[in-house]
Formats: sequence, structure tokens, C-alpha cells
Amino acid sequence: MKSERKRASFPTVLVIGAAAIALLYLLALLLPEGRLWGMDMLRYLQLPRGVPYAVIMLAAVGGLLWLTASRKVRPSIAAWIMLVVLLLAPGVDTFFYGDGPLLIPEIHRYSVTGDYNAALLLNTKSSPLAGWLLVFLMTTIPKITVEITTAMYPFFWLGKLCLAGAGLSIIALTSGKHRVYGGKHRVYALAALAASAGVLLLMGEVEFYAPVFAATAVYMVAAERVLRAKDAALWPAVLALIVAVLSHYMAIVLFPSLIFLLLRANSTLKNWGLKQGISAGRTIVAAGILVYLILSYVFPDNRILLPISRQVTDAGVNTYTALSFKHLADVLNLLLLLAPLSIVALVFFWRTELRKQEADAEYVFHALAALPFLGVLLVINASLGLARDWDLAAVTAVPLVYAALAAAERSTFRHAAPLFLALSIFLQLPWLLLHEQPRATAERFEHIMSLDDEHIYGDYALSGYDALRKFDYGAQDAEKEIAFTRRMVQLVGYPQHYRELVSLVQAHDAADPSQLLDALEWILLELNRDAGVAEERVDGKAYAFTLSQIDSLAQAVGMIAVAHGGLQRAKTRGQMQAIATRTRDGRAFPGVEAVALYQSRRYDSAAVKFEQALRQGFSSPTLYLFFGNALALSGQYSASLARLEEGVRQYPNDGMLRFTLGKYYLRAGIQLGRAAELLNWCVEHDNPPAHSSEARILLRQLQG
Repeated sequence: MKSERKRASFPTVLVIGAAAIALLYLLALLLPEGRLWGMDMLRYLQLPRGVPYAVIMLAAVGGLLWLTASRKVRPSIAAWIMLVVLLLAPGVDTFFYGDGPLLIPEIHRYSVTGDYNAALLLNTKSSPLAGWLLVFLMTTIPKITVEITTAMYPFFWLGKLCLAGAGLSIIALTSGKHRVYGGKHRVYALAALAASAGVLLLMGEVEFYAPVFAATAVYMVAAERVLRAKDAALWPAVLALIVAVLSHYMAIVLFPSLIFLLLRANSTLKNWGLKQGISAGRTIVAAGILVYLILSYVFPDNRILLPISRQVTDAGVNTYTALSFKHLADVLNLLLLLAPLSIVALVFFWRTELRKQEADAEYVFHALAALPFLGVLLVINASLGLARDWDLAAVTAVPLVYAALAAAERSTFRHAAPLFLALSIFLQLPWLLLHEQPRATAERFEHIMSLDDEHIYGDYALSGYDALRKFDYGAQDAEKEIAFTRRMVQLVGYPQHYRELVSLVQAHDAADPSQLLDALEWILLELNRDAGVAEERVDGKAYAFTLSQIDSLAQAVGMIAVAHGGLQRAKTRGQMQAIATRTRDGRAFPGVEAVALYQSRRYDSAAVKFEQALRQGFSSPTLYLFFGNALALSGQYSASLARLEEGVRQYPNDGMLRFTLGKYYLRAGIQLGRAAELLNWCVEHDNPPAHSSEARILLRQLQG
């Protein structure tokens, strides 16, 4: 290793760069522009309980860096303390980004039934090793402890396992005779794990990317060891890269840097410096873009690579393309989020190095590792844009951080490396603190969803809105839940989401018939739109469902609307007629006619129409409720009870059917045990909410 050059006193450029980035964070508070998600954390952040702990963590890490740099503590001791400090960092409490909303229900299902979707959790399409680790932890931890309060537990332990594995590997790789920079690099390389937004992956962020993040960091350190010590073995770097690729296939972009490691003794490569490394990196990126263009032309809708041009499919229209402003702005946002000070450091330190002509294998390696990852950001197809799926590209920060750290360690500035790391970690604090606040994270994610839900295939947006919907359901915010469900209906319109929306507006607007009818008219309008799309298809099937399903949903909505005075509104009648024209050649919906007859107290005629609707294959909780009541009011009591029992069997979670049947049994003085069972269910589930008090009173009568 070359003798150390005389050190300048202080790397002012790093402080100025960090201050400029902090100023951008503050500027995002003032600008109305929505696509500032890479620096908008302060817009949502409130002072959480975790602030004191975060400050303590920063002080501990910064203190260890300072003590190491000033030689007040041995690097071997500081390294172990650093790893312990990082492992003690609290986990995050969010599952919104990436595929988190899809993974959490599978873990919850496993906790309830012991079953889960292995294909989804193993994610063999891109993350086989990461998926296996996730399933292993998910099934093993419950055998060790029963103190599990959240379905996110496997991700917390996956992050900690990856952090421990990376930390122990780095300590091993930088120990013994292969120590560099007086052993300080051991501490710096550990601290670098927390120097980018990717540290969230190591703190339990719900996704598959913690293993590839950790394995890539180990690969970088192992490769630097090979370059800095002539007799160091190459196999740790090769093994780390294999693990990284198995953790996620995108790590194959590190192969050019591995090839350089293998061939660096070649007479030509031996004379390469940073300038040649950057030139080679640009060539690799250009070749990759050429391959991308060919693949995008052959497979324009492959869902792995971003399309070049606008794509129209049954799933919707995708205008989020590789060259769109939206995507290019997201790439800049991602760099600002992931490793902002690393970019500043590389521009500053590499600029000086580019003026030199001397050979330097380490600079070449870092250029070949970092540049291809930056190229990947331009072409990789995140599920709803990089704003939502930022964690997919979080591993990009690893080669950037370690390249900047290496340049800082070799610079002429005294203590540039620890200062770079301390400032980088400081800049990540708002990001980390945000994810300790579920409500703030949900509000930010709601904003992010609105950026691109109309630019990308509708089915990509559903998992995000479903996550927000379930979050607000847990927070008992019915209006938010309704708004998110309406958006899901607008984007795709699956029958399930229509049914859920009908139930939600019925419960929320029960006391305001006018508002309920407005909501039902909106649903009928959307069904009419979907029917128009399906009608144009030869098979009578839209992307989400068929004309027969639309017909069934429209009849169910129409019955509820008529029950609340919808026949008095021309818009309601017009929408039902328009749908009937498309789905049943203009014939009336028998269920809707039955409710109209019921409203006019013609119960016998109504029962005949309800029976006709059932014979035609239509069924709904509303039909069984009205049918049972119509039979009872026309004196057919046994038939009424039979129909209501049939309705409960068909729709066991419908509280109104259970409540009505239980009340009828009690009034008739028969099947009192069954009545108690039905009413007790209503009380336990607070369903239907409007009749919970009456159900308790009836239940007390039975018990008294």
C-alpha cells in the first residue's frame, strides 16, 4: 500500500453537501410539487417517541466513528460495539411499500390456519433465497416463542439476521493480516450498512430485499480486501455474489466487477485507472441498454423491464415508460433518498482522481460495480413506479456508499471517511423516524399512490390501496376506507371490491338515504361503464369480470336502491335500465321488481318475484332478507324461517340475516337455542351495528 500522503485539515465539501441536502428536505415543505418523494419526509414527520432513541443511536455511532478515527479505542473493540449498536436499533412499523400488502395477509393466514401461499412468499421469480429465509423464519419463530403480536415478525427477524450476517462477515473479512487503513476500515465498513435509506431493510421493512442488500455489502468488502491485499483469497467475494444473486437476480449486474477481479492481472487491465473504469462502465451500461431495447421490442409488456412506449392491455394503460418524465424524475428522487451524500462525495473525490493517469484497480472495481446499478434504475419495472417500490432499488446504494467510503478513506482530507459516514447516517434520520409512525407513513403512501395510479396498470395499484384501506379500517376511518375502495373500483372494478363498497356505504350512510342513494348511483354508473367495455368483447368478458357478474351486481345494488326510494330518482332508474339493456336485453331485474312490490305491501307478489330471481341464479343477502320478510308478512311463517336459514348458510357473515332470523325464532317461541346462537353472534361481532343494543336485549330475554 502507498505511504499516506499529508492530510488536509477538514473536508469542507462534505459538510456543505450535507447542508445542501438538508436544505432540500426543508425546501420540500414549501413546494407544492407532488413528485418530491425523495426529500419530502419532513412534510409528514411529527416528533415521535423514537426521537430520543434515534439521537442516542446517532450519537453512539458517531462517537464510535470519532473514537476510532482519533485512535482512542482499538478498531477491533469499536467494530464489535458498532455491530451491537446497529443490532439494537428498533424495528420499523410499516408495510406499505412494494409487495408488503400482499405478503402480510399470507403470514396472518399462516398464524390462523397454518396454511399460506408458498409461491408468493418464496417469490421464485426473483428472490428464491430471500423467500426461503422468510418462510423459514415465519414457520420457526412461533415454535420458539408465542409472544407474537404482529404478522410482520418474520421481516423484523429477517432484517436482523441479514444485519448480523453482514456484520460478522465484514468483521471476519477485515481482521487478521488483511487489515487495511490501520484496521479502521472494519468500523467504517460496518457503519456504512446504516449510511443509506436501505438500512430500513435491515430494520424489518416488509419485503424480500434485506438479503440482497446485506450480501452485496459483503461482496463489496470482500472484493476490496482482494484488491488491497495481494494474498487475500477471492472465494469470499465469489460466494457473497452468489448469495446476492440468489437473494435477488438483479445482483447479476455485479458480474462485470467480478470479471475484473478475476482478470485484473491481465497486462491491459493492470494499467487501468478510474478514467478507464468509468469508460468501461459506460460501455457496459450502453450494451445493457441495447439489450433492453431489443427485449422491450420483442416483449413490450413483460412486467420486468419498463416499456419504451405507451402500452394498452386489458389491465389498463401504462404511460409510465422508461423515457417518461415521471420515471426520470423518480430516478433522481431515488438517488436523493438512497445515497445523497455518496453522490456528492463521488463527484468531488473522483473529479480529482480523473486528472491522474496512474493505474488503480480499486477505483476501476468501484466504477464497474456502481455504474451498472445506476443503469438498472433506468430500465427496471417497479410495480407502481420507483416512488412506491423504492426498496426494489435500495441495493443500488450499496456500491455507491462503499465507493464513496473508499474514496474518502484515500483522500487527502483528515477524517473524511468517518465524517462522510456520520453525515450520511444523520441525513437518513428523518426517513427512519418516519417509519416509526404508522399514520404519517400511511399519509405519505396515500400521496405516493395518487402520483401514478392512472399511469400504470390498474391491477398494480390494488395492493397499495388495499393496504391503505385495511390500515384505515383498523383506525376506524370509514370515509377513508370508502374512498380507497371507490378508487379500487375505478381502477379495475373486481366484483369483490364492488360488493365491499356496497356494504361499506350501506353501513356508513344508513341514516342518510339521500347520501346512500348518491353512493349507489355512483356504483351503478361504474357498473354501466364496465358493462360497456364487456359488451364490446366477443366473449362478453372485461378484464375484471363478465356481463353476467355485472348483471348480478347491478340487481343487488338496484334492490338496495329501491328499498331506499331509488325509484323516485330518474338517474337511478336510468342507470339500472342502461345496464339491463346491456346484460339482459332490457328485461327488468326480478329482484328489483320484487323490492318495489314489497315496498307497496304486495307481499305475495313480491315473494313470487324473489323466487323468480333465485331460479335465474341471482342471490344476495338483501334478497334473502326481503324474501324472508315477505313470506312472514304474507303468513307463510315456516317458509320464511326456511328462507332465512338458507340465507344465513349462504352468507354466514351477514349480521342482519342472523339478527332477523334470531328475532323471528324468539317471537315464535321455537328453536330458542338456535335463536340464542344467532343473537350471540351479532353481539360478539357488533353486527349489524344499528341493532347491537336490541340484540343484547333479546339475548337477555332468552337467558332470563
